[in-house]
Amino acid sequence: MIGSLAQEFIPMPKLDGILETALYVDDLDRSVKFYQAIFGFELIESGDRLCALAVRRISKPSHGQVLLLFKKGASADLPVGATDGEGQLHLAFAISAEELDTWEAWLAKHGVTIELRRSWERGGRSLYFRDPDGHLLELATPGVWSVINQLTRQRRDQSEPCSAPRRHMRQLSVGSNSFFIARAEGGRLSAHTVERPSARVRPDNACH
Repeated sequence: MIGSLAQEFIPMPKLDGILETALYVDDLDRSVKFYQAIFGFELIESGDRLCALAVRRISKPSHGQVLLLFKKGASADLPVGATDGEGQLHLAFAISAEELDTWEAWLAKHGVTIELRRSWERGGRSLYFRDPDGHLLELATPGVWSVINQLTRQRRDQSEPCSAPRRHMRQLSVGSNSFFIARAEGGRLSAHTVERPSARVRPDNACH
């Protein structure tokens, strides 16, 4: 009974993001050369069945991004973990608004035809084009999806200095009637003991 109740209260585990995205291609070597030439992706694994390209390398490995290129049909008959795909699939890559014109010139330099230019109601803009297998690729600035706009604002707010004075207070009990109070304000730390019957650990006018 206790075990079943405990299972009911298990919280949903956390995801760190999408690690791998896969496309299915006719010619692995041709596709690898395309994604290296156009995007500069690093080849991190190579084989007859699939190749892996590092889309983004960052300090936290769990937040990296990998593009898998599978040779069509080569993984369809695996005894475990079989996978395969057909048709024209879609991927979108995020870019800054300032880089849009530079990307358009870069694609033209490499002979890549832009199939569609689109402006979105939230202010974003997109360029659409094809890879050698006909998969539809997109370069998108912020303003395509509302959730991306929110994340962009959050990152900007976190990077901006706080306008309010940075002041923090903590109260810690050191006896039944005495408390040690530490206050940090403007880069200075002060501390003293006060006599009070009781108190809780609490923040005071914390900026964050």
